[in-house]
Amino acid sequence: MLLALSLAACGPPSPGNRDLPPELYETIAVAEAGDPVAQTVVGTMYETGVFGEPDYRTAALWYAKAVRQGDALAAFYLAGLSEEGRGVDRDYVSAANLYRRAAEWGHVSAAFKLGYLYEKGLGVPQDFAQARDWYDLVQDHWGGGGLLLPDYVAGATIEGGDTVIASTPADVAQVTSAYQVHLGSERSAEAALAQWEILK
Repeated sequence: MLLALSLAACGPPSPGNRDLPPELYETIAVAEAGDPVAQTVVGTMYETGVFGEPDYRTAALWYAKAVRQGDALAAFYLAGLSEEGRGVDRDYVSAANLYRRAAEWGHVSAAFKLGYLYEKGLGVPQDFAQARDWYDLVQDHWGGGGLLLPDYVAGATIEGGDTVIASTPADVAQVTSAYQVHLGSERSAEAALAQWEILK
């Protein structure tokens, strides 16, 4: 993905020596230490102008860091910037890829946006059947706090112990038939399994 590669080459700046509440500095420090949720929060602060005027380019840099760690909300926000050409070049292909990733990671609004792109043929071939599949998925899962998979994981264990990687609307629907609880976030599958052993 061209957008992610170009953003990966740049590091996001810190807000400088502004008079900010201490908790914002704490959030920034956590983000700089590599936490994807904090990186997404800092991205939204830049996007909404918490540090002054909105800075979409810097927001995109923070979102890209979080996306590389699998954060669905960051993928959704970065897709929106790509779709609208704010802070990055308008790129519907990158937007579609990011919306797909966010949807596969559980973000219901991203599934809706992906359906819209299929309907209009923006960044993906126009495909009304695909659009309908994504719209149906959204309709079936709306109201769950904006998530298809509450723990932001694209793979989930379902009845019988099978692990399903959600890559289509049908796959997502299959792994969302039961409630899930988010117990933690790890940088790799191996680290997640090790943490699970400790929790057990």
